[in-house]
Amino acid sequence: MVSAAAVASALYVPATAHANTALPPGGHATAGAAEVRKVARFAGFDAGPEPSWYDGWRRLSGRLVADVDGVAYGLAGVRVFVEFSTNGTDWTRVTSQTTSADGTFDMTTVGTEDGYWRAQYPGNNEYTPAVSGSDYVDVKYRTSIQYYNASPEPVKKGAYITVKGLLYRYMPAGKPGPGANIHIYFRPKGSSTWTKMAITKTATNGWFNKKFKASQDGTWLARYWGSSTYVGSNQPADYVDVR
Repeated sequence: MVSAAAVASALYVPATAHANTALPPGGHATAGAAEVRKVARFAGFDAGPEPSWYDGWRRLSGRLVADVDGVAYGLAGVRVFVEFSTNGTDWTRVTSQTTSADGTFDMTTVGTEDGYWRAQYPGNNEYTPAVSGSDYVDVKYRTSIQYYNASPEPVKKGAYITVKGLLYRYMPAGKPGPGANIHIYFRPKGSSTWTKMAITKTATNGWFNKKFKASQDGTWLARYWGSSTYVGSNQPADYVDVR
């Protein structure tokens, strides 16, 4: 039988075997101090133009600031990323730029789809991450009126003037634009006021023409105003002298 003294002897551990956990005189335990980062945010973000052309330039601009003691300062010299999403949920980085001295950025890139744009700052040891609000840009195909002419020039008073041209739609290659409404305007010589004279449709080959009786000198202008799919056209004009 093992005696109680033997058990006590076996369980005895010398004091020197224990780690010294006592604090030094006047000492105290210190937890790791958490660093507080300054709050970064986007004071503005814009994607445009709106609507934009297919395969055209997008301008992406804004300003990144940091709030310090209630005052917003431009956050300079940090990289800002611009992201794109077709559904507002899944984002892809498209381009980036380092902010200027006042925290602004101004980038350009080419776009081909309708969708959302936003700016994103990943943050660092001093500033928190930030994401701007999103800006939706509608993409449309460009249009152009070509070979525009109002003739004959000059024309006798009371005779007829023919206004004609060809509407092109770029989708993305140039193709004639059939069945489109073309608005014809007239501005008399010496006037600053345009008057709508008629609306005519383009034929299947994209051409349009409309006759008007000549009554006074002036400028004839044609314009396609666009649709949900196409951007409005240029506005070619032609002056006709009436004699």
